[in-house]
Amino acid sequence: MKSSRVRMLAALVLILAVSFFPGCPFGPDDDKETPPAVEYKPLTDKENVIYNLIKSYNQANIEEYVKLLHDEYIWYNQAQDVTQHGLPEFCTRAEDIDMTTGIFQAKLGTHPDPDKHLSRLELKFYGTTWVSITELGGTPCEDCWEATREYYLTLILKNGAMTYIANDLVKFTVVPVTVGDKKLYKLRRADDLPKP
Repeated sequence: MKSSRVRMLAALVLILAVSFFPGCPFGPDDDKETPPAVEYKPLTDKENVIYNLIKSYNQANIEEYVKLLHDEYIWYNQAQDVTQHGLPEFCTRAEDIDMTTGIFQAKLGTHPDPDKHLSRLELKFYGTTWVSITELGGTPCEDCWEATREYYLTLILKNGAMTYIANDLVKFTVVPVTVGDKKLYKLRRADDLPKP
């Protein structure tokens, strides 16, 4: 199923909040061994932001995910999701963290309803190199960067009731922040985009 991340998040939030809908049955991955923990990379390089984003999703690690987000981070929905599905134009940092926390709890088996647990949560990105930008929202932005990546996000309910695969594009914008005496990169904006 081709869909945007926001449609996936909206669907998953609905799934986590209400009864399940029948879907394509898939067996759970219970027989697979848990992979060893992967070290997160320092945010001193912009590509490490994406590396850590993938790791935080695949390990359902909300603490590492939150470290990636700038204080003014915003996720922008696709225009068609706003007009056709009634979704808001954007999600704030707090709203994004709340949704992501719910997804990670479902994967970790800590969601209060065991029927809503996920047997699989996997995020992959494919895409382009970073492009320097000089402004963000009309404000000058020094050492700021954008990259558009194709993503695949797979979720499988543990009870086999539903499989969801989101596949579209996302344009990431990273900006530098100073933490102590280090310059780190953080996600300032993400735009969900339809595939051509």
